Amino acid sequence: MQPIAFEFWNDHGICKDLLTGTTETFRFSCPEDGTLELVYDDRTETYRYAIEIAGSLADGDPLYRTMTMMRDGEPDICITHVSSQNLEGYPIYSRPEIIDAVSTYFEHQNGKAPTKIEYDSEGLLHVYDGETELGAYTPTVIGTMWEINTDECVYYQAAPGDVNLDLVVDASDAAAILVEAAVLGSGSDSTFNYLQNSSGDIDGNGKINASDAACLLIYAASVGAGDTSVLLTDFRVQPEA
Repeated sequence: MQPIAFEFWNDHGICKDLLTGTTETFRFSCPEDGTLELVYDDRTETYRYAIEIAGSLADGDPLYRTMTMMRDGEPDICITHVSSQNLEGYPIYSRPEIIDAVSTYFEHQNGKAPTKIEYDSEGLLHVYDGETELGAYTPTVIGTMWEINTDECVYYQAAPGDVNLDLVVDASDAAAILVEAAVLGSGSDSTFNYLQNSSGDIDGNGKINASDAACLLIYAASVGAGDTSVLLTDFRVQPEA
C-alpha cells in the first residue's frame, strides 16, 4: 500500500499520496452504523474508525486529533491532524514537496542550492553539495526534519500564513506581519527568518507588508465563519500576461 495522508474539511476531504504528491478529493459521511464512507469520483471506500483527542489548546479546544481508519485485510491507517485546520492551513508534505522545500531551505542558508537530495532505503534524507554530504536527516511530513548526528530539529517549511509557527493561521499572524512591516518601514533590518518570510508573503509579491496582513485577516475571518472554500492562494498576485 502506498503511504497516504488524509485531511478532513467540514464537507469534504483530500487524500494525498506521500510518494508522488498527487491528491484526490472525496466526500465523506458517517452513517449510524459507526462506519466512515469516503466517496471518490470513481469509487466508495468504507472504513471502521476510532478518534482520540491527543492534546488541547489553552481554551480547551482540541489541538490534535488522532483517527484510526480500519478495513479487514488491510493495515490500519492512523491520521493525526490539527483540529479545524484544512490541508492548506496545516499541510502534509509529500516526498517531492519535501525535496523541493529542503533545497530552498539550504539555498537560503548557504547561498546556493544543494546539487543532490535523495532518500535512502531506510527513509533518511541525504543532502549533498557535489561529493560532500551536508547532512542526513529524518524528515517528517509536517515541515520538520531531525539531523541524525546532532538530533537537531530543523524546520524546512512552514504552513502558509503561520508566521509565528503555532500551527494555527489567525489574527496573531497578521499582527506579527504588521510589526515586521513597521520595522522595515523604519529602515531597520528584518526581524523575520527564512520560514517567516516564506510563510508571511501571502500575496506572493516578494515583500512583507500590510497587504499581507490584510489578506490574512480576511482569510482568518472567513475560516472562522465556517467558510472552508477560501484559500490563502486566492490572495496571490496574478502575474501579468
